Amino acid sequence: MRGRAAVTLVAAALVLAGCTAGTGAPTPATSPATASAGTVTGAPSPAGTAIPWVAPTTGDRFVVPLDVPAPSLAGNLLGDPADRWVVVTLPPSYFTSQERYPVVYFLEGVGTQAGQLAGDRASIAHQMQAAGAREFIVVEADGINSLGANFYANSPVGGNMADFLSQDLVGTVDASFRTIANRQARALAGFSMGGLGTVNLGLSRPDVFGSLYALSPPLLSPGTDLGVLGTDPGTGDAYAAAFAPDPTATAPPYAHVLDPTVPFSQQDPAVVAAYQRGLGDLPDKVAAYLAQPYRLSHVRVSYGLWDGYAFIGPGCDYLVALLEQNGIPHSLRTFGGPHAIDPGFVDSDFVSYFTQQFAGAS
Repeated sequence: MRGRAAVTLVAAALVLAGCTAGTGAPTPATSPATASAGTVTGAPSPAGTAIPWVAPTTGDRFVVPLDVPAPSLAGNLLGDPADRWVVVTLPPSYFTSQERYPVVYFLEGVGTQAGQLAGDRASIAHQMQAAGAREFIVVEADGINSLGANFYANSPVGGNMADFLSQDLVGTVDASFRTIANRQARALAGFSMGGLGTVNLGLSRPDVFGSLYALSPPLLSPGTDLGVLGTDPGTGDAYAAAFAPDPTATAPPYAHVLDPTVPFSQQDPAVVAAYQRGLGDLPDKVAAYLAQPYRLSHVRVSYGLWDGYAFIGPGCDYLVALLEQNGIPHSLRTFGGPHAIDPGFVDSDFVSYFTQQFAGAS
């Protein structure tokens, strides 16, 4: 494992921890609208080298752990390995057909190792087998590093994790499995810190991912005082290393770390702004997305009404409002539960949503 976050915002982060299933009964999911794909369809698949693999001979042969080379992480200041462990879950018909499949890349929360959804494979596989469900491959990655968490961000401290996901990992998966290797058949999803990564990476790389599902992402709405997010010594260094790195530092965390006991208004404004960019600056992120030629088919946002991190609900609502204002296809789903991957997500919404988004993928 490798994951954690930073003061205030950070605590936000961590929120970010990877809870699993909520105990409250979820409200019925809203029906996500299916939108057209982007106007540009010719984005090439990242180059990758195939990794030889064989189906496990014991346990679930559809769940394939894979050690993926990560050149984007090479030379990181932490000295972490330039490879990442991921878990690939294959669809029910993979071994009995020669079909090619869409892929959903799922990003875990803080401290949660890759493979959380693989434990729910029976439920997900049953949905895929139901009439009308589109089968797809699920690839799970985590954000754990030697500081705790990398927040799926590019940083000289932990390495360029966003590049690993959008280039190294996608290229390897497309080269190693029978995928439909184009952006319309490739999606990004995640929970908590992984939901944040889904928003940040998904909006910045629509040339790679065609649709998004962010579950309980820790996002900042206007007027949120970073100081009210709390402090968490276990995550502060990791968040700072991800979003406010200092490559000139001589020791870990190689970052500009804000002091949670001092008002942010009295600290370095450049560092405060860097902290803000991690969970916030959503208008700028949406504007940067709109400046690109590629378009997402849909963005789905979901959060629990009983989430203990009070800023998450308003932050998600704020993102949805920005998507609405800018004509970006989207849907919002709320459920009666805490900060967790709720049963409704696993038992129905995950597969039904991506079945719709992949309807025209080929």
